[in-house]
Amino acid sequence: MSSPPQSTKNPELRVVPHTRYEILFHGLTFFSTCLIFLFCITVFIILALPAINVFKHFGVSFFSGTTWDPVTQIFGLLPSLTGTLITTFLALAISVPISFGLTVFFLEYSHVRLVRMTQTLIELLATLPSFVIGMWGLFVLSPFLAEHLQMPFLDIFSDISFLSGPPLGLGYFPASLILSIMITPIMASLMTQIGHLLPPQIRESAYGIGATCFEAYRDILIPQMIPGFFGAIAIGLGRALGETVAVSFVIGNAITLTASTFEPATSITALLASEFAEAQSDIHRHTLLTLAFVLVLSTLFFQWIMRLWSKRIENKWSHR
Repeated sequence: MSSPPQSTKNPELRVVPHTRYEILFHGLTFFSTCLIFLFCITVFIILALPAINVFKHFGVSFFSGTTWDPVTQIFGLLPSLTGTLITTFLALAISVPISFGLTVFFLEYSHVRLVRMTQTLIELLATLPSFVIGMWGLFVLSPFLAEHLQMPFLDIFSDISFLSGPPLGLGYFPASLILSIMITPIMASLMTQIGHLLPPQIRESAYGIGATCFEAYRDILIPQMIPGFFGAIAIGLGRALGETVAVSFVIGNAITLTASTFEPATSITALLASEFAEAQSDIHRHTLLTLAFVLVLSTLFFQWIMRLWSKRIENKWSHR
């Protein structure tokens, strides 16, 4: 029995191009990874060095100070940091339930055509420039809040401190609404995609044993989607912490520590946007870079907290 004809080509010649492509591909991926690490380390060093000088100059009083005066070169972090945290978590408190509700509606109750049309509108809203949303907030949302929300509240709840303030439509609450409008489309889109990635057998099994939609999501579907949901919330949190232009339009840019959600205030990003180009002294510029460094550390800290919380809840649900 004759043996099959062998190729006259050298086997090594067939392997060499494949090996070259693999080496090239591996080198490109490794270079991209190193580039990301190099970029992060460079940004960290550029922000950390001025922060060290500021901490040496002001000490602990920089964190607890409430005065921000470039003329006398006295700077305090507390008003801007408080504004950043309040607006971010108010925005999350508004947008997370809405995003989850949109996700359940898209997955369970909506028609396919309605889902496609609504998701297109949501993606369009997510891609709107922050400048456009900020201008809409300044010329539409702020006057509406001042006339239809603040004025009635001042007449009824004038003694409540967090509802007091001049009827300008500026402050923590309008900024939080703007942030929630910006992060809700992103979070809802990601949560919906996570829901579509679940095997359909899980949902069918839940309904097959007689569970209602609420029971299916509470006991079966949400535990399966918790890691992805926390990832979507973490992305929304990062977007809310770093948003600059839209917030600066409606927060009021008043460097003061206030307990009211309707009084003009400031945040780290709004303060950076309004003063960085006009900073004259080195200590002023270094202080602004320190604010950016604090913002980066805050983002990393909350991302870490979200990861720990996600793992803890996932383990809790898995042992039920």
